[in-house]
Amino acid sequence: MSLFSTKLFSTKGCIKRREWWTIVLCLLMCCGSINIIYDISGIDKYSIMQLLFIITCIIALYIYICACVKRLHDRDKGGYWMFLSFVPILRWWLLIECGFLRSVEESVYREEE
Repeated sequence: MSLFSTKLFSTKGCIKRREWWTIVLCLLMCCGSINIIYDISGIDKYSIMQLLFIITCIIALYIYICACVKRLHDRDKGGYWMFLSFVPILRWWLLIECGFLRSVEESVYREEE
């Protein structure tokens, strides 16, 4: 696997806060840009642009989940902790855990790298 696909499309290994923020901000800009283009274009509700937006958001969601799982690995937590983000109040916990807390010194998941 290439470095690109292992960084974005794999849940194995760990990533640091900076990498997590880079991925999240790039995904937000990508989906936001396509949404703005879709809104400005005035194209029909059922068009190729809407299909492009939906496909992009699905891919972005998958990349986001992979990035969060890797970041949780860096915090020495399993990827199943990601499911807590489906509870609305606990989404804040995921943001704090992935985006603001430091890496732990020793992580079981770091051995996979």
